[in-house]
Amino acid sequence: MREEEMNCKEICELLTAYLDGEVAPEEKAYIQAHLPGCPQCQAELEALSAVQASLCDALKSMADEVSPPSRAWKKVRNRLETKEGRKGFWSAFTLGRVATAATAVVILVVAIVIWQYGGFFGGMSSPPPAPTLPPPVITIPPSPTEPTPTPTPPPPMPAPPPPFERSVVPEEARYLPGESIDVTLSLTNTSANPMTLELWPPEIRVTPRLDWNDTLFSAASGTESRVMAPGEKVSLDYTWDQKNFAGEQVPPGWYNILFGEITIRYGNSSTSFTPGSRVLIQYPQGAIENSFDLNQSQTVNGVTVTLERVELMADGSNFYFFFIPPGYTAPPTGHGLPPMPPTMSVMAKAEYSVGGITKYVGTAGFNTKGDGIKLIWGGGPGKLDPVPSDAQELIFIITQLNDWEGLWEFRVPLE
Repeated sequence: MREEEMNCKEICELLTAYLDGEVAPEEKAYIQAHLPGCPQCQAELEALSAVQASLCDALKSMADEVSPPSRAWKKVRNRLETKEGRKGFWSAFTLGRVATAATAVVILVVAIVIWQYGGFFGGMSSPPPAPTLPPPVITIPPSPTEPTPTPTPPPPMPAPPPPFERSVVPEEARYLPGESIDVTLSLTNTSANPMTLELWPPEIRVTPRLDWNDTLFSAASGTESRVMAPGEKVSLDYTWDQKNFAGEQVPPGWYNILFGEITIRYGNSSTSFTPGSRVLIQYPQGAIENSFDLNQSQTVNGVTVTLERVELMADGSNFYFFFIPPGYTAPPTGHGLPPMPPTMSVMAKAEYSVGGITKYVGTAGFNTKGDGIKLIWGGGPGKLDPVPSDAQELIFIITQLNDWEGLWEFRVPLE
């Protein structure tokens, strides 16, 4: 059994393989035990899942577009009615391992084109059948005595999930300015043995939804350990009055209430996690619910970025950009080809201002689009803050775009 639990950095490095079902059983057990209590790793998994879903949708769309002409299908049917045709088809279709549905479509379309424009593999007529010969007589000498192979030991059993239950109530909720926000963390020892909570109660921090390093308010952790008896439930209630360290009301938007890193020891093992709650402080006047197709471009130091679309909702906002990096070569595209990721990685950060209040919106997701790259802020579970209904203008600034110098500033009229 693993002596020490993986931390958040190790978990995040395995999330892509976890989504693809390629992690070891022991790693899968630890990840599934870690995720429910760690908003940071949940957000990372949600972002990766959203990118994976968009790729799958694009893949399905491309596969749906593959529609060979009717005369090609007629030739396929005629060919498959013969023994040679069926044999040739399956020989061609099963070459290699078909890894995805899109690859299968590609192979089928290639086969159809081959049949359509020249019969099977160049249109050459089949050679006359070879004369039937009696099977040769083969004498197999007795094999020498071989030692009995040593049986391979079975793989180790995966580590069981940590023997406790945890919950944060509410996981996500909405409030008006000035309302008290009450959050309860509960831990239950479901094992037959005692377990130890280190540094109980944990530190409590309040941060903006996308800026974990900007602590608006905090309460220090305890300094003593807490032993939980078998079947015992421990609860911690916290109330936030929506104020920062200076005693000022924070502006509307999404916030995290985090219970620090909790470490639980049981036997020779331990696990750590960071549970938390997501809360939205709403605008009293309401939020804008509208979409804007802009196609507004800004060129800075030879790099042109286009703001294509803005979507504003009651509980968030999404921003969609497009640009062609200098020296960028797009991956091959076309009918029958699955969508490919960009040939260049992108690190893009941004912020936006409304009514004199500036908000950090984190890093963008990116994907292939035509001969360039699409950038998306929001557009998934990692929601950005909504925009108040009385706002007249929104200023969106890309503060980092790989190593290219400059600020790309876009002004969006909202009236």
